Amino acid sequence: MPGPKVFVILEDGTPSFADWPAKGDTGDTGDAGPSGPPGVPGIPGNPGTPGTPGTPGTPGTAGMAGAGLAGCQNLDTFIGTNDDDKLDAGLSFAASQTYPPTIILGNRPHAFAKGNRPLFKSMRIAGPDGYSNPEQASQTKMATKVILSMAGGWLVNTDAASTFGVDLRNLSFVGSGSKASVITQGAGAGTTYCLHMSNISSTGLLSVLGTQASNLLITAATFDGGCWEINNCYNGAFHLGGSDNNLWTDGMLLDSGVAFNTAGNAAGQYHLWCDYLDKTYIGPLYVTCEGSWNGVRISGPGYNAGASNAGIVGIHGARIEGRNPTQPCAGTNVLVEGGQLTLDDCWVAYGKASAGGVIQQSLGRLVIDGGQYDRVGAETVPYVNSVGGSVRIRDLSVGSRGGIWTSPPRVHAVSAVVDDSVTRV
Repeated sequence: MPGPKVFVILEDGTPSFADWPAKGDTGDTGDAGPSGPPGVPGIPGNPGTPGTPGTPGTPGTAGMAGAGLAGCQNLDTFIGTNDDDKLDAGLSFAASQTYPPTIILGNRPHAFAKGNRPLFKSMRIAGPDGYSNPEQASQTKMATKVILSMAGGWLVNTDAASTFGVDLRNLSFVGSGSKASVITQGAGAGTTYCLHMSNISSTGLLSVLGTQASNLLITAATFDGGCWEINNCYNGAFHLGGSDNNLWTDGMLLDSGVAFNTAGNAAGQYHLWCDYLDKTYIGPLYVTCEGSWNGVRISGPGYNAGASNAGIVGIHGARIEGRNPTQPCAGTNVLVEGGQLTLDDCWVAYGKASAGGVIQQSLGRLVIDGGQYDRVGAETVPYVNSVGGSVRIRDLSVGSRGGIWTSPPRVHAVSAVVDDSVTRV
């Protein structure tokens, strides 16, 4: 069968039919054409539905304090529902470490109702640097207010052996009631060895160190820093025993109002009681012993009594006085009932006439080297009334706010060596 035809026009213009051209071989693929213009961006999709929040992770282990506080751990990094819980956790952590960190209390009030935490080797608790006046207990400008409401000691010395290296500094204690102390001595406990305390202040505590019933034993202790201010204890603030100490080398203000003495049933108690305290240097205290408060008490064995003899307690540059001539000490500014006491360049003044002597002695040895005395009432009231032991006095000066002197201050003593700055009677 013939193939298909195609109509064509010949070159001379004549129409005609020709055979349909046979199909040729497929030609080579041509070069790619240029890219077309970019397409129009699509319409953005709708935002997805937010996912369900994940479960909170478990709190991590408390980390160490940041740079600048090497060897320290902030109290608030420990987990607890209150400050007692946090301190328990912090002290437990510190005690377990080869090199215990210092527990740092924050720049805020802290409230502790739990007491009797035992001391341990290298226990260290501190607040931020800076002085805080504890009498301003309601203010918010205190660096570290430590509120104690327990009965007994916040800390207690319990180990029968010596406890070494306890350190407290930059802490301002406020009592909530009249039953709390900072450190007390447990029954049968040994001494706190190399106790260091610096810049400690308080108001409203029962006592600071020790209680009337038991002296805190300290050996090679150092109390320093120029910001010691102890106010308004309900009992005598310090009852100390031990030896080889340097206490309040930068001074301390020690004063409690008469109302606290009455509320604490503390008539006749002494702000500072050195009870068998041996070979100890005490710096420039300022002790105000107004009304029923007495000042400093020294207890110990008789002088030159053999193996039981105590070394000297030396008080240097102290001021031990009633508040002023119209608000005097009704009892005794200084009592020596054993041991040895040296008063070096100390001001002792404003003891009430009925007390029988501003400084009283019944045993031991008393040395007064320089210093000043100002009286309340008549010149006939003795500066020193010594009914036992021995006393030496030289180079005493007088103040005259309590009255002009017509003769040197009087000393009554059964055994005395004195110079002409006093009159022995």
